[in-house]
Amino acid sequence: MKPDASSLEAGKVQVRLIFGPVRGTLHEGEPVSFGLQTTRQEIIFGREQKDKTIFECELAMRISEAAEPIFSGPCANGPASSRFLYLSWKRLSDSPTPWVQRIKIPLSPITRAQALEALKPNRVLHADVTGRRPHETTAVVWQVLEGPIL
Repeated sequence: MKPDASSLEAGKVQVRLIFGPVRGTLHEGEPVSFGLQTTRQEIIFGREQKDKTIFECELAMRISEAAEPIFSGPCANGPASSRFLYLSWKRLSDSPTPWVQRIKIPLSPITRAQALEALKPNRVLHADVTGRRPHETTAVVWQVLEGPIL
């Protein structure tokens, strides 16, 4: 991320996604892994708890005077104006089509106020996306939570 003269705030924010229990490790009999997809086509596994899985990453962010937050980093997919995260099922075997399914988690609903709040110490951008399905287009509700980063 290159800083520019119009940047008012820049820094790194912690992001946490909650997804209910991970469904299955097989797709049509083929072994798969599930996690947060990076732009390098890798999977970041979550921490499984009794009734949910927690995925975390760090994103670089800048907010210019005239625009909404712009996120970047290894987990920020898509064009700068409409970045998103992917929770994905990936085949474990070598394949020309490694991704079985992907759930898109848009970052665009994060407001300017939330982005500025998330830059403060001990804050995390948090979304519970339990039940979200591939190709779903409903808005994701983001919150800024205070407290220890898990």
